[in-house]
Amino acid sequence: RRPAGPREPGAGLAAGAPARRRTIEFVLRMFDAFALDPLLAPAFAPAIGRIRGSALRVALADADMVESTRHPVWQFLDRVGEIATACAPATDTRGAALLGLCQALSDQLAGARSPDAALYRRAHSQLDGLLLNQFKTQFVSAQSTMQSLQLLERRELLERHLSQRLVDQMVPVRTTPLVRRFMTGPWARVLAESILREGEQGE
Repeated sequence: RRPAGPREPGAGLAAGAPARRRTIEFVLRMFDAFALDPLLAPAFAPAIGRIRGSALRVALADADMVESTRHPVWQFLDRVGEIATACAPATDTRGAALLGLCQALSDQLAGARSPDAALYRRAHSQLDGLLLNQFKTQFVSAQSTMQSLQLLERRELLERHLSQRLVDQMVPVRTTPLVRRFMTGPWARVLAESILREGEQGE
């Protein structure tokens, strides 16, 4: 934990200015709260800590950051926090991609000479863009899975129906038990698959 004190960026500017000192203390408390959140994935903590000084510079130059929870800095931190509590980057490729982007954005924000609301707004938009792309990919995958499950259910119902019809049709037929089992089992599955692929009028 980095203590609030002269070593923090901008702390020297607050020596004779109570309002600035309160701003610095407030921002540092917010970052401490992030660092202490037990739900925060440890892998994301360095990315959040890296922009501590950058966020402080924005707060000292932009009074809206302290006065509004809708400020781009807080929105960006909120988004990173949401991602960090929901992701498992060590085992999830989507989480790993999000962690990589968070790290890259934190480097960019920390390295900016004059960070401002617009810079954080762009970073927030980049995160949301990646999240949207991942959601679209998941949606397509889920649709494919649902279609597969629906097809499987239709196949099972159709096979059951055809098997019963074949049982009824085989009643007057004199044949061996082996043939009956084949007709009402494997052959019913073949017919069900054929109907699903080509329709009931298929060859």
